[in-house]
Amino acid sequence: MKKIFIFLCFFILNFLCFADLRDYVCVVRPNYKEDIVDCVNEAADALEDMGYADFAEVFKLRVEKDNSFGSGFIYIFNGKSYVVTNNHVCAYADSVSIEMMDADGKTIKKVENCKIIASSAEDDLAIAEIPADAGITKGLSLYKADLREGIDVWSAGYPALGGKPSWQLGKGTLTNKKIKFDDPLYPKDSFFLQHSAPIDAGNSGGPLLVVSKNASEEYAVIGVNKSKARRRETTNFAIPYSTVNSFFKLGFADLNSVQSEKMLKNAEAVFLKQASYPQEALADEKETEDRLKRIYALASLISTDYAKKNGLGMLKDALLRAPTYVRDTIIERMIFSFPIDSLKFAIAYNLERDMNDYKTFSSVENKSDSQNAGGKYIVFKNNNSDKLYSLWIIENKNWKIADFSLNNELSDEKVAESSKNKQEKTKIKEKKSKKSTNMIFASPYKAIVFFEYNGLPTPYGFSSGGTIGAIFNYRFFGYGAMINVNQRPITTRKKTNRFDSDDIFSTSFKIFDAVSYSVLAFIEPNLPISVNDKVTIMPYIQAGGGFGSPFIMPGFFSFHARLSSGVRFIFDIRGKKLMLGAAYLGRYANIEDTRLFLNGFGISVGYSF
Repeated sequence: MKKIFIFLCFFILNFLCFADLRDYVCVVRPNYKEDIVDCVNEAADALEDMGYADFAEVFKLRVEKDNSFGSGFIYIFNGKSYVVTNNHVCAYADSVSIEMMDADGKTIKKVENCKIIASSAEDDLAIAEIPADAGITKGLSLYKADLREGIDVWSAGYPALGGKPSWQLGKGTLTNKKIKFDDPLYPKDSFFLQHSAPIDAGNSGGPLLVVSKNASEEYAVIGVNKSKARRRETTNFAIPYSTVNSFFKLGFADLNSVQSEKMLKNAEAVFLKQASYPQEALADEKETEDRLKRIYALASLISTDYAKKNGLGMLKDALLRAPTYVRDTIIERMIFSFPIDSLKFAIAYNLERDMNDYKTFSSVENKSDSQNAGGKYIVFKNNNSDKLYSLWIIENKNWKIADFSLNNELSDEKVAESSKNKQEKTKIKEKKSKKSTNMIFASPYKAIVFFEYNGLPTPYGFSSGGTIGAIFNYRFFGYGAMINVNQRPITTRKKTNRFDSDDIFSTSFKIFDAVSYSVLAFIEPNLPISVNDKVTIMPYIQAGGGFGSPFIMPGFFSFHARLSSGVRFIFDIRGKKLMLGAAYLGRYANIEDTRLFLNGFGISVGYSF
């Protein structure tokens, strides 16, 4: 009996001493500086003016306080408390707020302004220091032993449920302990853990755990959950604990001159690799893939400060003039990454395009110090004596490009003067853009609903009617469907007397027996010409076919065809599109027993929601 009592006491004591896993896993919310918020909102306003209202809303939501969140876990290092998360959870923030919740989903502890002390887009990791007065003194530990595939693992975090963080502890299996895949967002050669524990939006930054008897918390961290594979079930990825451990060592270490120079050489090597183009011509698809990878890699080298100052103009230009595959990728970045990443991608596209004109830059000509910027000027050259001048600075313990120019020398004075001139030119350009009439070929909408009045003179009288339909447009090609209801003139044969041989036709109109309908599908090549951000002129040619019937003869169907050409005027109203149009209509239809091709006109109005 005494032994049973001792065992129960030990069990209860052990249970009381073991803290709930929720005490170590937290919700992480980024806090952005005013300049970041202003930059994103400015970009959102510009996108809205261009007609990208949905993306503008996404931009604004990303910087709204408490709207974005991810997960993280507490880690004790050198006696201090830190929160570890993904860089993409708090990218471009200077601090984070963390929250612990109880089993009822109520916040039991909240710590504001945990300063981010280290972050890396390449490793997708970030560390924030928890203030000492927060009273958080215990955390999870990193796993020390070798991993074995097939072991049970747990994902812990706060994925969104109804737009709010909700606790989730999910069990799975470590399915691959060392997987390498090409991730253009993170071009660094990295390995990941692949597992089947549940991962959803909001789990990013949370720990991947194993049960460990050596850990005081009974759980040890083997990785930081990062993402899930698209179009595959239970295929999720985590950054391994070895990378987390190395990142911690780098994050808390002071860079000496030797380490700084070594990191600069690595950055130079990455840049030169992207500035080296294939000697042989590539197939179109392969060239597109090659250039996109190059742009992604260059985007990882662009400094945030340069993106804030120069990215918006390049983003707008790329959305209007870049090839389709670049525009599509930028739009994907606008949806799935932080807005400033889109600006960096647009800058990288401009840099890659300029370098592509000059081809391979293969070596470093010279380096010199920048007194004002605290960085390095590096001059790259190619075999034709062309030079790419660049300014590099240290940002988050990584060397980044702060300025660049082809065949125009950079210096502290010129960089300062260039920055001032760019700001003045931007202001002038913005003023002129309101009066600009530069023609740009860009699709003004993706889908639009329209109503059209049409009039068709016939040998038996004038026929008028209405059409309602929808058009889906992709660049210079549209398709859609419409329902048409028209007045149908009725012919009546009668002779003036029994000796007359010629028939005299008369027409009549009744509500039901003189109305016909038709359903048609159509395609239309078009040429959208944006006069400015607010007005688009779209000439088009439309051809379609379908079937129709008089209302009183539902069992009788006849073939209908339509050929039309006209012009639409599309006006941007706070991101929505109002369309007014006029067109020539050619229509093939049956009237009584007569098959006719009728010529008429149409006036339309439409709206894109």
